[in-house]
Amino acid sequence: MYVELRLHFGERVAFLFAFMHIYTKALLPLLLTLLTYYLALRFGPKTWDTYLIGLAILGFLITSVWAPMLLHVWNRETLLLVEKWNLNGYKQTAFEANDENPHFEYTWEQNVLTHQYEKVPKTRKLGAMRATMGFFVLLSCVLQCICILPFIQVRCLVVVLVVVLGLVLSIGPNIRLVC
Repeated sequence: MYVELRLHFGERVAFLFAFMHIYTKALLPLLLTLLTYYLALRFGPKTWDTYLIGLAILGFLITSVWAPMLLHVWNRETLLLVEKWNLNGYKQTAFEANDENPHFEYTWEQNVLTHQYEKVPKTRKLGAMRATMGFFVLLSCVLQCICILPFIQVRCLVVVLVVVLGLVLSIGPNIRLVC
């Protein structure tokens, strides 16, 4: 199917078009599901709770069922194309590429469970990594609150604020991030 693309542009472009083909085919059932959901709520009983519960269920199903199925189908298609095109040493696909950062500073330490040596970051940068991760987690929480709070009803807003403030005040000074 992608033989002409592969011969003319190379494997990377052929893999890109193969992924776009798989992705587009996977979007069709999602489109039909979401269109049905929209039409059912548009012309059916209109309650905010029904809308929110439906969105939560759809969001959960998309991230926990549809996306892993798409990745599984793409992995199978990649293996099929690698076998069909006889690219046994090909390492340019998303699942097989393992380009290491040449500036990564590490030490070799033995893993307790496997008893094999692994690369671990040097500890002098561990504090900076923890602080950076903590900053971005906090920034993400703030941005999510800014984006979501206008859509939450007042009764839910009070509960969310109490829970968030309780968590921040109870574990704030004792936060330890594991990298």
